[in-house]
Amino acid sequence: MGECIGSSVAGEPVENPPGEFASRAFVWGVLRAGDCEQSNGRIEFRTDDSGTWSCTTRTFSTSTGDIWHARFTVRNAGGLTLFETPTFDSPEMDDGNPPPLYHWSREFIYDSSIFNEIAGVVQHYSC
Repeated sequence: MGECIGSSVAGEPVENPPGEFASRAFVWGVLRAGDCEQSNGRIEFRTDDSGTWSCTTRTFSTSTGDIWHARFTVRNAGGLTLFETPTFDSPEMDDGNPPPLYHWSREFIYDSSIFNEIAGVVQHYSC
């Protein structure tokens, strides 16, 4: 059985009030790939060169343990790619009745000199 691959553009950025570090986040609703599902996806960029990806995943059927793979293309307002993240992998997921939810997050570093240029994010995903 091959993997299902997709990509999805996040909606408008969510701006957090300036504090010690300003931040900008992009969110996704429910995404499906094969027997897997992602919900509550959120990628956040902060002006201190750090970022966080977080979401909830689950699988509805597996015999070997499924893993959600996500990477991101960060774009400016003109649609040009500013950078791409590495691939972030979920924990190995098991199914069940009901399927357990896996809440997970990954930290990353980026060059925040481009923070003000970040206008869109595309998530590339598979399971």
